[in-house]
Amino acid sequence: AKVTFTVDGKKYEGTSNTKGVAKVSLGVLSDGTHKIKYSKDSFSGSSKIYVVNSVTLKQLMAASNNVEKYIVKNHKLPSTVKIGGITYSTAEYMYLASKAIVNLKAGKKTNIAVKDIANPSSPSSTYSAGNLYNYLSVAKSIVKTADSKGKMPNTVSSKLGTIGYKAAVYAFARIVSFYDDNGRMPSYVEIKSLSSSSTSTTLNAKNTIKD
Repeated sequence: AKVTFTVDGKKYEGTSNTKGVAKVSLGVLSDGTHKIKYSKDSFSGSSKIYVVNSVTLKQLMAASNNVEKYIVKNHKLPSTVKIGGITYSTAEYMYLASKAIVNLKAGKKTNIAVKDIANPSSPSSTYSAGNLYNYLSVAKSIVKTADSKGKMPNTVSSKLGTIGYKAAVYAFARIVSFYDDNGRMPSYVEIKSLSSSSTSTTLNAKNTIKD
């Protein structure tokens, strides 16, 4: 059965499947609330959709704090991440966090465009690997892969060796959280497994805080 949808005065037609669900592609809509009307013969109704094309740095920093806390508590990645009240996949969050790291390293604090990014097919874990100083190149590599393939990589190469996707998400959440707390980017980030995540602060031999 054909169902007619009307959005911003423009009509779209979709055909319902065996479950009675009809889908249409609305293309690119502007930010904000859009009213959508639907009709089939004598049946009709309306609803609203809220479109977000970008997130702010402030929203992403708040989300990163939540991601870090979730991993510390549960020793695993969250399945979804809320940013500015909107729910995103963890892969989409990772893309935004990677873009934020690239932007912040360049001194940019502009909004970051949202992109539909799929989760990795076989996300890898990583054992504690030490301190990563060239996290900028890792962030750039992740953005490049996501932009070209539309999905997150299972692993990413670095000067420390291969870093699993899960450890990369944990590390990047901590980088963005560090910026939120300190107003600057860290000189390095410690790559560690999710199972070793802890709220405790470690002191080295010189009694300086590791972060």
